[in-house]
Amino acid sequence: MKKKITIKQAFFAMKNYLDDFYFKTHSDDVGAFLGACNWFEDGGTFDPAMWDDWVKIAKENYGEEFSLVDGFNIMKKFLQNFYDLAPFNDFKKILSTLCLSPDNKPINSDAWSLWLKCIDKALEDEGKPYKSPFV
Repeated sequence: MKKKITIKQAFFAMKNYLDDFYFKTHSDDVGAFLGACNWFEDGGTFDPAMWDDWVKIAKENYGEEFSLVDGFNIMKKFLQNFYDLAPFNDFKKILSTLCLSPDNKPINSDAWSLWLKCIDKALEDEGKPYKSPFV
């Protein structure tokens, strides 16, 4: 049976993924984006549109639960939507690593390995206050 994740679990995995990029590069653009994605304990993000956009992409394409590859693809679509509105170079770099083959398999093994690590961290931290896994 394939592992399934929820919309919220995938969102936290995406935050972990971006945290990794931020701590390697100290990108102001990614840091600001992560600030807008900060999660409040009572639910929702600092910028409510971030969460709404994430949920919309997930539900329209995959539903409430989905595979790890689908979560990876949601991250790519979400970041692509942001990049289309604000074409920051660091988001272009990130997007260039989030490629899937025509048969929906990850192409970049480093990006995929990091995604799996970020999912594991999101699942491990579920229900706890958010803390970056890379600090």
